[in-house]
This record gives sequence, structure tokens and C-alpha cells, in this order.
Amino acid sequence: MKLVREKALLLINDHQNAELAYKKGININPNFQDSYYNMGLIFADEGKLDKAIEAFNKAISIMPDYAEAFYNLGIVLVTMGRLDDAIYAYKKAIENNPHYVNRDAYGDGWFVIIRVHDGFDFDDLLSSEDYVDYLAEL
Repeated sequence: MKLVREKALLLINDHQNAELAYKKGININPNFQDSYYNMGLIFADEGKLDKAIEAFNKAISIMPDYAEAFYNLGIVLVTMGRLDDAIYAYKKAIENNPHYVNRDAYGDGWFVIIRVHDGFDFDDLLSSEDYVDYLAEL
């Protein structure tokens, strides 16, 4: 029942009380990966990215196949511009849960990181609508 309350606090964006509840949970059971994972979500949402990385890594150290933690770690790493580390995290997420590839194919489910060289002209790229039209012509 306690975990339900902690989750509810997280869902209603009561980060301060959720964080306190998760810290209490960690004191009771320091090997409960979900407490660290949810702390990572709180820190990421608050822009405390270094703390988010630390929390996600702790969750992963307890449960090395924690795909959701790897996925969210990847999001934080991309935000920080740490692309090589993000690619590794995304690969681990997919390795541990292949369904991530199809999670949200028309939304946030893309695992694409593109490095462009100086002078690349983004205006040469097709819009999604133009790409659909192009594919229809094939």
C-alpha cells in the first residue's frame, strides 16, 4: 500500500513528498530498484540531470536488466548531449526489452541520434507528409 501512495505522489507531481517517501523506502530496503528509478524520474523532471543519472544507474546496478531505467537514462543523456552514452543506454533498453523498438513508432518510440556536419542544410529534408507522399509514389 505504501508504494501505491508513493506512486500517486509522483503522478500528481508532488515531487517533494514523493522524494521523501522514496528515501524512506530506500532506508527500509536499499535494494528496491523501483525507489531509485522513481527518484530518477523526479530528478529528471526537475532538471537535476546528474542526480537522475545517479539514481537510474543505482536502479540498474540492483537490476541489470531494468529496461525502463536504461531507456530513461538514455533520455537524460541525450538531453545532456552525451550521445555515445545515450546510444549505449538505448541499446541496453532494447536488449533487455525488444518491444522498445515498437513502443511508439509514430511518436516517442524512435531511437535515432543523428550527428550532422557543419553546413548541413536541414531545408533539404522531407517533411513527414512529403515522405509519406514519396513512399506512395514508389
